[in-house]
Formats: sequence, structure tokens, C-alpha cells
Amino acid sequence: FLYYAGGQYRRYQKVLVIFIFFDCIFLAINTYIQLQMNPLLARFLATGIEARERLLGTTLYYGVGSYGYFYALVSIILLLGFLFLNYPKRKLIVFVFICLYLALLIKSSFTIAILFTAIFLTLLVILKYTNKYTFVYMVLLGVMSILIFRGMFASMFSHLANIKGISPEISIRFDELTYFFSGIDILGTDLKTRQNLYSQSMDAFANNILMGTLVTNSIKYSAGGHSAWLDLLARFGLFSIPFFVFLLKFYQYIKIIIPNNFKSFVNVYWLYFLSLGFVNTLLFPNIYTVWFLFLPMVMSSFFEISKKSTAEEI
Repeated sequence: FLYYAGGQYRRYQKVLVIFIFFDCIFLAINTYIQLQMNPLLARFLATGIEARERLLGTTLYYGVGSYGYFYALVSIILLLGFLFLNYPKRKLIVFVFICLYLALLIKSSFTIAILFTAIFLTLLVILKYTNKYTFVYMVLLGVMSILIFRGMFASMFSHLANIKGISPEISIRFDELTYFFSGIDILGTDLKTRQNLYSQSMDAFANNILMGTLVTNSIKYSAGGHSAWLDLLARFGLFSIPFFVFLLKFYQYIKIIIPNNFKSFVNVYWLYFLSLGFVNTLLFPNIYTVWFLFLPMVMSSFFEISKKSTAEEI
């Protein structure tokens, strides 16, 4: 009801936003302390129950952020980046939070989260200093560059992999991307495993389009388990369409309840989550709490729409 209740619950919405933000801060502090003692703890917690038991001796580790926390944290960093670029107040505090969260993110060794943070922060900067048409052209140019100038990206990731101080886990992932863009065989790498799992989900959907593998109880085909959107299509077939319709309607509603100045940010952070859904799983409560609750409520409760349709801080 927090979305549809209107302005009469704004004070409660602010309290809830502040609570979630401080919870994120306290969790970040404890996570950083724990990562100092065990740099791979966050990645171990992102594994299955049996693997956690084997690696850590326990299946539970309270107060430490893992997969869902860090991928949700990316969108919070994007929000802070947007505020830093577009709002003059408290720039120093916002910048400090950005730096601290980036340091924690790098410490966690979640490579895709780090790459997405860099990509979408860059998009925010581009949107700040260009119009929407120039932005579209630049995005298309970037996609074409990936397809045409593969050697350039291979060189870039090769240099990133050799940066001193980054964890071996990140360095290995950058090396895999170097091999991929160089046309070198990536058999046996995590990247190749991901490609196989994506193909597995697409094959499962292609052969069970209407009902999905769960309804048909297919033995031959199954979801790969590494792409939220492809896995939904594989498991439920066309019956998963209502979920995607819900996402569309929710996106449209958010664009209505927020100030105009935030609409470009909404496009960016929704593009982030949609992109994440293709390359990783994201059906975690941490992610959906930030995606559907925290970020919309920050924009709608702490900023108001003036009569001239501009955003003003309360």
C-alpha cells in the first residue's frame, strides 16, 4: 500500500527508507570487517547450502552481505552517483559514501557487480551531459564497438587483470574476458560454463514454449539456473508472461509517481536490473526490496514534484 496510499503516509515512508539505509550501512561495516578476516566469505555465502557447510562449517552467517546484498548495493551506488551529479547539496557526504561502497564492492570480488557499476555510472555521466538522442547514439556506438573492435576490449581487460591489489578472483574473470574478446578458446572457464547454462535455458524454452519444463515435467530439458529471465521462460514457458507484464506496469507506475528529474535515473537502474536478470539470477529478497521498495520510496518520499514539474528537495 506504500505505493498507492498517496502522500498521507510520506512520513512513514521516510522512516522506512532511513531504516533500510542504516541497515545497509551497518551490514556494510560488518561485512567489511568479516571480509578482512576471510576475503572469500561473501562468495562462499553465495554458494549452495552444501558448499557453505563444506567451506565455512556452517550454513548461516548472520550480518554479512552476500550475493543479493552486493547486487542490490550496485543500484544504491547508482542512486548516490545520480544525486552527486545532479544535486548540489551534501556532495561531499554522497561522494564519501560512493567511495566506501565501491571499496566494499571491490573487496567482495563479485566481478559482474563491479563491471555493471562501472558501466551504469558511466551511463549516468553521459546522460548528465548529453540529450537522450545523443545518449542512444552513444549506446549503439558502444555496442557496435564491442562487436567490431574486440581487440581493444581484450587489451583493456588484460590491463585490468594485471592491476596490482585486485583479488585473484577478479583477475581471473578479467583474464577470461580477455580470452573471449581475443577469440581464444575459453573451454573450462566460468565464462564458458555460463554460456552453456544460458544455452541450456534457451533450449528448454524453445522445446517447451507453451507450458515450460515444470508443467511438462520434462526430463530431457531443464533450466540452466544462471539467468533469471531465461530460467523463468524455461520453467514456465509463456505462462511467465504475466510476470514480465507486471514489471512493465510497475516501471510505468514508478515513472508517474517520481519527480521528472529522476526519470533518467529510473531508466538507468531499471536497465541495470533487467540486464542483471539476463546474465545472473536475481530472485532474492535483498534485490527486490531495493528495486521495488527502497529506490522508488527514496524518490517519491524525499523529493516532491513542484507545479512546474521539477524536483525539489524537501
